[in-house]
Amino acid sequence: LTKALRGALLSPFALVLIISALNLSLATSAQAAVDTIAYDNVHLAVTDPAAARQWYQQYLGGEEREGGLVYFGDTYVRFVPTDEIRPSIGSVIDHIGISFVDLTATMAKLEGSGAKVLNPLFDAEGYFKVAFIEDPWGIKFELVEDSAQLGFHHVHLRVTDPKQTLDWFEDKLGGAREMFKGQLDGWR
Repeated sequence: LTKALRGALLSPFALVLIISALNLSLATSAQAAVDTIAYDNVHLAVTDPAAARQWYQQYLGGEEREGGLVYFGDTYVRFVPTDEIRPSIGSVIDHIGISFVDLTATMAKLEGSGAKVLNPLFDAEGYFKVAFIEDPWGIKFELVEDSAQLGFHHVHLRVTDPKQTLDWFEDKLGGAREMFKGQLDGWR
């Protein structure tokens, strides 16, 4: 791993697990050939669901459909109202990954959007372009430029025992362990 990516993803007491997700957003025939699993939904607690729906459409490329749900391909995000911002940083779900065709353009579009840039755009050698942001409701995202899997890309978990967690996922949920880009433990 590059030093910048390792610092952004790993802590001394927790290892980040990558949970791969369905190839979403901007569906094209090239994207449809990507072999990924279906990821049905994500629920996010936000103080203003209507504003969040609009923000996710404008800045992350989601599409609002029935019931106030924002879709990235077949995967939807449901915004659950909360009275206070509950940041993802420090939680088990450290961040959500979304992949874009042109991350430089996406980062330029995010300027002035209310997003907080946690790690500016950098080239993670052996991976792809990467940037970390926090949306206006405290939810952390890893934005990547991975042409092999555009749209909803992954979920990173922080756990104290990655092997035990992966064992549990395989035993209870099926799927399979994989090494993302041959370097990071993951489950698909």
